[in-house]
This record gives sequence, structure tokens and C-alpha cells, in this order.
Amino acid sequence: MKEIYNNNKYMISTIKKSVYGFRRQNFDMGLRQLSNIIQVFTETIAQVISCKAYFNENIFTVDEKDIMNVLCNLTNAQDNREFILIPDLLELQLMPLIISWQEVIQSKEDVIFYEDRFEENIDFLKEYNSELASLIQDNPQPQDGYEAEPTTSGAITIKVIHNDQEFYLVSNHDPQNAAEIFADTYYTPQISHYVLYGMELLYNSNALLDYKDAEYVDVYESDLNIIKLACRYGNLNHLSTRRLNIFYDPEYTQFAEASQEDMDNKMVIMHHASIRNIRCSKIRGRFEQLFMVDSSIRNQGELMLSNFKSNVKYCKRYIDELEPLFEGKDIYIIAAGPSLDKNIELLKKKPANSIILAVGTVYKKLENMGIKTDFIIVSDANRRVIGQISNVKNNQVPMLILSTAYREFALRNEGEHYLICQQDFKEAQEYAMKNHWNLYKTGGSVTTTALDISIQLKASRVIFLGADLAYTDNLAHAAGTSRREHKGTEGLIPVKAIDGGQVYASKLFVMYREWIEKRIENVSQVEIIDATEGGAWMKGTRVCKLDEIISEVSIKNKD
Repeated sequence: MKEIYNNNKYMISTIKKSVYGFRRQNFDMGLRQLSNIIQVFTETIAQVISCKAYFNENIFTVDEKDIMNVLCNLTNAQDNREFILIPDLLELQLMPLIISWQEVIQSKEDVIFYEDRFEENIDFLKEYNSELASLIQDNPQPQDGYEAEPTTSGAITIKVIHNDQEFYLVSNHDPQNAAEIFADTYYTPQISHYVLYGMELLYNSNALLDYKDAEYVDVYESDLNIIKLACRYGNLNHLSTRRLNIFYDPEYTQFAEASQEDMDNKMVIMHHASIRNIRCSKIRGRFEQLFMVDSSIRNQGELMLSNFKSNVKYCKRYIDELEPLFEGKDIYIIAAGPSLDKNIELLKKKPANSIILAVGTVYKKLENMGIKTDFIIVSDANRRVIGQISNVKNNQVPMLILSTAYREFALRNEGEHYLICQQDFKEAQEYAMKNHWNLYKTGGSVTTTALDISIQLKASRVIFLGADLAYTDNLAHAAGTSRREHKGTEGLIPVKAIDGGQVYASKLFVMYREWIEKRIENVSQVEIIDATEGGAWMKGTRVCKLDEIISEVSIKNKD
């Protein structure tokens, strides 16, 4: 049975490679994999038929006529070069048949035992790191809370059980295919060295090395239990080639150092399920923040580049030009948090020698209330945000446009367009350097971007309004801006409220707040005031009501 089981595993994995090749019109790849599948399938048919009684004991899974029809259909499609039909046959006929055989074997055999590679892997590890190998050999069994399970494909997955949570480290259906998708996502031909946090059972690192032929992969893991499981059910053979390096990193210091090294030819990757397995909530939270930032950039990479190319063409001015206008002024950064409704009317009384810098989401609300906006700032790369300026009465308000913001802003708005080149976006950095311009920090949101701009352009004071960074009164946004209601607190984080109480925030809100706190920590020349009448408290800001700020300026002007 073990041979049949392993043949089935091979075919399930190879079917997906063949289907992928055909549907990408890489017919050479698809046909090569198909030939391998047909060869192994033909050999397996004889073995399965000889064990017909075994497979049909409880449920009818082996019918010689049906099996031969599947084989005949595949070979005919291969001979006739039916490149559209072949992947359909593989998915709809062959795959279900093989999976049905796997399920029978899994129900009758200890298939976990089939996958035990401990002795072989520990030999690889001894040659690579004898100290780590000894640590595992002294106590090879993982603690309670880790369960190895067979998947549909026959490969092994790991279920983690911690407190009231259960989750899988890798796919419970086909970990190898999931790892190939993972490798496809991150692999870049120009990168030769990958720094990966999260060992799981080495599916992802091996996919980078075998499937994508990456040169080097360094894997960092903080949980010794996972390394023990990888030694038992993973494949450590690449340790012998020196293309794979494994680091047991319980204090996370080695990964931190590797992440800060010269990254010209390196890429840092974080495996999300492995982050979830970090037991220290503070460290896990930091990893989650880093993952969210990386994920946002990675998932929008092509869109951001397309926007950048358009924006540098249609934005005729650069943000640095506004320094004489911003210097020494009070800058009111107007965000769309729910507390904005409590004091927005007071903006009509703001002193003349100050600037309203409104995020795109809130511009229509200001316009409808008759409040003059001096500048609009936009940063979101997605198409959906263009509604922020659709059907407005005044389409000539000057706009500050992040280089990767949705390109239609610069095309539809008729006011002056000031480009903002940001740090950590290669094309923007190079473009700014070429033109001897300053670079700006975004912090991940439009409000944080507005803050950095105001500081760099030497504002006297920055005054936040509507910067709740929390779901004040279970609301997401101010009325008339964006989606308003937010129900429930599940998955949210309780944080200190601006009034001293407690309010709930998302992980993103917490990340933005912490970024602001760090950004203003050593800023002495610009006073940062939070006039938001609700939401989260921001360390380093002076909390003050808007009417008091306006009164302060009025008294100062009289004096």
C-alpha cells in the first residue's frame, strides 16, 4: 500500500503542475508532466486492480472499465494535442479517482508512519549543525498542542492547538501545491537570496529551491517543536547542498539582524501562519504589522507602478515647493474618523493664517458644509477611491498626490497637482534622487503621510481632527464620508481612549497610531495637537479641544 500511496501523492502533485502549464500555454511543461502522470498511472492501475477487494471493501472505488476509460481519454487527448481538454480531464476525471484511492488507504493504514523521515533528516542536520541536531535528538517529541495529519494529497500538515485556538500551519488539502503558489508569489529572478521566517514542514523553502530554482533560502524558526516536526515529516536534503540554511531563533534576534542587512539581492518573507504561532503577543503583533505593510505593497505592486508612471507624467509640481506656504503655519489635518462630526462646524472659525489639509475621504463633507479646503491629499492606489472627488462642485482644489496613488486623481482634478515621492518605493526614491527632491514617509495611511509632510515642510503646529484611529461609538467614519457603521468588537484590540477610558481599534489603526507616536517622538520644532474628540489617545500629542485652539490663536493675534 505504501507504494500505491506514494504514487498517488506524486500524481496529485504532478497533475497540478501539468494543469498549470497547459493553462499558461506552456505546452512543453504541460506535456512533460502529462507523460510522467500517464506512466505512473499505468503502473499504479495494475497494483490497484490486484488489490481490488481492499479498495472496494466499504465503498466501490475500483472499477476496471472506468479506470481504463480515464486512461484512454487521457492518451487520446495527448495524441490529438487537445491542450484545452487535457487539463479538464486531469482535474475532472483523474484527480477524483486518485483521491478516492488515497482516502481508502488513509482510512485503513497508519499513513503518518509512511512519512516519517526522522533518521534521514537528522543525519542531514548533524552535518549542518550538530548542536541543533543534538538538541532535537535529546528530546525528539514535540510538546502537546501539535498534531501531524495526512492531507487529501497524502502530504502531511500540522495542526497547532493553543488555548482555545486551532489552526493549520500549511494547507490541509495539498501543502505542496500551496507552497508552489507561495513560491510563485515571492520568487523574483533578480533575487538570489531569500530570508524566510517560518519553517513549517519546509514546503515553502523547498518550493523556492526546487520549483523556482532559487539560489539560497535562509529559514528562521523560533519554535523548537516545529523544527522537530520538520525533522520528522519534512525534507532537509537541501542542507547538504548548502542552498538551505536553518536557524533556530527563539529570541528572534537573528531574523531581526538578517532583515536589516543590505537587501540589494535579498528578499524577506514572512509566513503568516507561522506568525500566528508566535506565543508572545507583543512580538506577534510586531510581526503582524510588518506583514500587513509588506502584504499591501506586494499585492498592489503592479497597480502602484502603473499609477507611478502616470502620476510623474501628469503631476507638474513637487511637494517641496509648498515649504514657504506651510512654514510657520498651523496645519489642520482633517481625517474622516467618526468624532469629526463633533467639532467639524468649528472649522468655519479657524484663523486665517492656517491651512486645512483634508484627506480625500472627507473633502465632499467639507465642501457640502461650506468649509474651504486648502489642499486635498490622496494616497490610496485602488480605483474605488476615485469616488472621493467625483461630482464635487469645486474640482480645482490643489491636490497632494502620493506617487503611487490612483492615477485618475491627477487626470480628473483640475487644480494644481503636487507629487509626493515616498521612501520604500524604489521607483519613487530613484525619481526623487534624480531630481534632488526630498523623500517623505507614508506610515501606511494618508493621515500619517500628511503628518510627515507637515513636519518636513516646517509647520508651526499640526492639529488633528477626525483622527480617531479607533471605532468610536462603534462607528468607522464620520457621516457623509465613507462606510459608517462598524458592529461588534470581535478581532479588535482595546486601547486607551483620548478621554482616559477604553476604545476598540483594529490592528491597522494600532499600527498607524504607533507610527505617529514614533514619528513625533523627537520632533521639538513642531507642536502636535490632537483635537479629535474621541478615539484613541496618541502618546506625544497635546490633547486640546478645537474651540480652545481657535481661542488661543485669537487671543495671541489680539496681543
